[in-house]
Amino acid sequence: MSRLIGIAGGSGSVKSTLAYSLQDRLPNLIEVVHFDDYQKSSEQIHYFNNMRNWDCPEAIDFDKLLSDLDLLKSGKDVEIMTKSERHNPRYIKDWKRVSYTMRAKELIIIEGYMSLTDERVRELYDLTIFLDLCFEERIKRRTKFISSDYTEKVLMPMHEMYVEPTKELADIVIKMEEHNAEEAKEQALALFQARGFL
Repeated sequence: MSRLIGIAGGSGSVKSTLAYSLQDRLPNLIEVVHFDDYQKSSEQIHYFNNMRNWDCPEAIDFDKLLSDLDLLKSGKDVEIMTKSERHNPRYIKDWKRVSYTMRAKELIIIEGYMSLTDERVRELYDLTIFLDLCFEERIKRRTKFISSDYTEKVLMPMHEMYVEPTKELADIVIKMEEHNAEEAKEQALALFQARGFL
């Protein structure tokens, strides 16, 4: 049976960087679930301050995520339509998702801004990590384009409302002002070792 590890944090807190660097270190043991793959289609996204709000729980198909995590945890592979840069580098050009098979490896990392928001999903995790970083640094490190209007009127209030409170729910909080991505990776590996995952 696979173990599930949730990595949460605000946009730009290097969640994806950490998750995929861990996978690169242990490719035979780790699979990564890219949380953004469970965002609903744009037609289903509600408006907030006259902009589509991609940063609220309603933008996520938690039922589909829950179903897929149940399958992975029970040892079954899952087919997903992904926009992950790792598996679909053309997405930023053509905005088309491609098929990817997530393997039910020993460790499944779920990385995403709202990976700790849904109680049903949280109950599946064997370990949860929150990457804590101030807003100014997160925006500097964010790799996806985002308008300043969206940042101010949607991203910031949604982060305060839905993401920041989940820090209190995490097993471990890593303060990213004090650590770089490599140090965070070593901390995570030490946690996996201490929990008997490796």
